[in-house]
Amino acid sequence: MKMTVKLKDNIPVAADTTVEEVGMALYQVGERIMTDSKENYVPVVTGELRRSGFVDYPTASGIGRIEVVMGFGRDFPARNYAVEVHEAPPEYGQGKRKYLTQPLFHSVPEIPKWIAASVAAALSRRSSR
Repeated sequence: MKMTVKLKDNIPVAADTTVEEVGMALYQVGERIMTDSKENYVPVVTGELRRSGFVDYPTASGIGRIEVVMGFGRDFPARNYAVEVHEAPPEYGQGKRKYLTQPLFHSVPEIPKWIAASVAAALSRRSSR
């Protein structure tokens, strides 16, 4: 799953920050969503699926775009199981499915606020140097 930020369109305060600062803000958002997913949504039998969760560091993907990739099961055997449980019927996997989609969608209203707060903190740290 990718989270992408278009700097000028979605977060005006980001225009005065560096790509690295906005990227780290987006990475923090990814970590927050992943933590929520692992604590509240992922079905746990052996813990393998929960341990397979990851958030990659941000990458610039074109002018004014930053992406963070997060997901479960990057490596086998967890990859197949992760997809199977995420897309399974509701009764499968302890009834816990869409364990990454749900926390992401629940966070959508807060994501711009979280990024803006991180970017504002970065600007404040920079101006106090």
